[in-house]
Amino acid sequence: MRILSKEDQEKQYAKYYALSLFPPPHQMAQDIKSRLLDEEHMIPLENRDEVLKCYVEQEYIGYGYLEGGCGYISTCTFMPNATADMIDWWFVWHGQEESRYGIWDKEDHYYVKSDKLDQLTDESIPMKERIIGVTHEVLEDTGMGPEKIVIQFQDPKDFFSEEEMKKSGVQSVIWANGSTAVMCHAVFGNPDGKGVILTSHFWIGYTMKDGQPVKILPEGIKVPEEAVRGLALHSIKEYSNLGHMLPYLYAEEVEGQDVVLEPMIITPPGENTVTAESFVEEMSEETKEINAIVDAAIRLARAMGTSNIPLSRVDQELGKEPGYTYQFFPSQWELNEKCTETMENHMLREACKVLTNQEKAPEVRIRDLIGLLSIEAEVIDRLQYGSSRNIENARKSAFGTPELYEELTDAYTVFIQDGCKSGLFYVDNPRARAAFMAHGMMGMRAYCRNELSKVAEFRAVLKEMFGV
Repeated sequence: MRILSKEDQEKQYAKYYALSLFPPPHQMAQDIKSRLLDEEHMIPLENRDEVLKCYVEQEYIGYGYLEGGCGYISTCTFMPNATADMIDWWFVWHGQEESRYGIWDKEDHYYVKSDKLDQLTDESIPMKERIIGVTHEVLEDTGMGPEKIVIQFQDPKDFFSEEEMKKSGVQSVIWANGSTAVMCHAVFGNPDGKGVILTSHFWIGYTMKDGQPVKILPEGIKVPEEAVRGLALHSIKEYSNLGHMLPYLYAEEVEGQDVVLEPMIITPPGENTVTAESFVEEMSEETKEINAIVDAAIRLARAMGTSNIPLSRVDQELGKEPGYTYQFFPSQWELNEKCTETMENHMLREACKVLTNQEKAPEVRIRDLIGLLSIEAEVIDRLQYGSSRNIENARKSAFGTPELYEELTDAYTVFIQDGCKSGLFYVDNPRARAAFMAHGMMGMRAYCRNELSKVAEFRAVLKEMFGV
C-alpha cells in the first residue's frame, strides 16, 4: 500500500484513498480460482482480432495456458456509469503524477512514472491518441509481490485490423507491450443498458514486434500458475474498483462538479447497485464453509506448532473429501494468509475487551493487554512462512479495517478516561490519545507476523505512556 506523503494528502483526489475497494463480482472471482480455461475458449495472440467480438460469457473468462507454457488471461468488467471517454481520460490522467496510480487500487499500486508528460497534457492532441507512444514504469503487486513493470503503450492500428475495428464498433482500445507480456483493454458499448464493457486480455511470455507476436518465454519454461491466476484476480479487482470510482473522479476533475463521497465506499446509483445486505446474504453459506476451514487450520497450527499443513490434512480434520479445501484456497499460502488475518482481528478485538473491562483497575488492564500481545503475536508468527511477501501483505491490511480502528479508539477512550478518573495518569485530550494508540496498534499489526521485536516496542510504548 502506498503511504501518502503530506504533499499527497493535500491533493484534491486524496480523499479517494479513504474509500474501500469496490469488490469484483464474487462468482467471477470464484471461477478464476477454481478452473483453467479450455483451449477452445482462449484467443492466441495470432488471432487477436477475435478480441473484438467481445466474448464475456463465463467460459471465456479466466486464465489458462497457450502453447509453449505461455500464460493467457481474459477478464471483463461491466461499468454501468462509465464511458469510453472516461477510460481514455483515465489512462492519460493517472500517469501524470505518481500518487494517482494509488487511488486505482490502493492495496496493490505503489507508483507510476511516465515519460512524455508534455504529450499527455497537450490539448491539441485528441484524448484517445495522447497515450500512444508513452511509456509507464509502475510498481505494483499482481499477486507475486511488488514488481517493477515497464508498459509501452502503442497505436491500436498496430494491433488490430482497422477493418475489424470498424466492423466491431469497439469504442476504445488501449494496448501495450509490457515487461513480460502483451496487454490489451477494449471498450465496448453495453448492449443490455447504459455504460460500457471493458475486456482485458494478457498474453504472458510474449511481446509484439513489427506487428507480429514474438514468444520471449524460454523454451522448456512454463509461467507459474500462481502468477497467471494472480494477474487474473488483480485485473478484476483493479477494474471493478475503477469502474465505480471513475464516474465520480471524472465529474470532479474534468467537469468541475462538486462530488461528495460516502465514507469508505462509493455506492453508484442504479438498480444494479450491490447492497451490503444482498452481498452478505449471497455470501453467508460460503462464508460458513470458509470459516470452518480457517478454524480447522488454526487448530492444526496450534497443535502442530507449524504452518506447514497440507490442504489435504485440513480436509481430513473437517471430514471432507480430498480437494474440498482447494475449492476455497488454491494454495497453502492463501489459507495461511486468511488464518493470519483471522488471528489478527481476534487479537485486536480481544484487546478491546481487555481495555473496556471496568471490573479491573486501569493498571491491571494494561498489564493484561501487554500479556495478550505477547501470546497472540507469537501464535500469529507461527502461522507464517516467514517471507517478505507475508510482511508486505500485512502492511497492506494494516489499515484496511476502519470499523476495527474505530472500535479500538473507543476502547482506548474508555480506558484512558478511567485511568484519568483513578488518578493513574492525566491526559489533556483522551480521544486524541486514544486514536494515537489505536493507530499504533493497527500499525503494529503490520509487523507482528515476522518482526516480533515490533510488538515488544509497542509494549514498551504502553508501559512508558501509562506508567505501568
